[in-house]
Amino acid sequence: MTPSLVPYPGGLWTPLDFAIKEWDTHQTMTQQPDWRWTPPVRGVYQLQASVMLQNVAGAPRWELQVVRSGQERARAVFTGLVGQISWTGIVGLGEFLQVQIRPMDPGPALIDGGPPRTCITIAGVGVV
Repeated sequence: MTPSLVPYPGGLWTPLDFAIKEWDTHQTMTQQPDWRWTPPVRGVYQLQASVMLQNVAGAPRWELQVVRSGQERARAVFTGLVGQISWTGIVGLGEFLQVQIRPMDPGPALIDGGPPRTCITIAGVGVV
């Protein structure tokens, strides 16, 4: 899935909107305004997101976090235009996963749709 090209405001955690769906085998992704993915069955899932910002002057500072049902599960800090975050863990029925971005500079961050593309993959690695 690739993100929409909307600006993400500085200093705020905002869900990344992976607006273009390429594959959703179980139709469990909710798109705008609050992008999130829910599992088809309770299990162990691996999430990986790669993000590329549009070229700006200087080296922007920004963060990504993986959230499971409102709780942070992984966080990464970046300086520059490219970042990647991953998380593997149990996700139950009724829970959701979300990737959020927080630009640390005052201005908004803009996602570069690529190529190379900004994307997310979530794969089931086991049923529990």
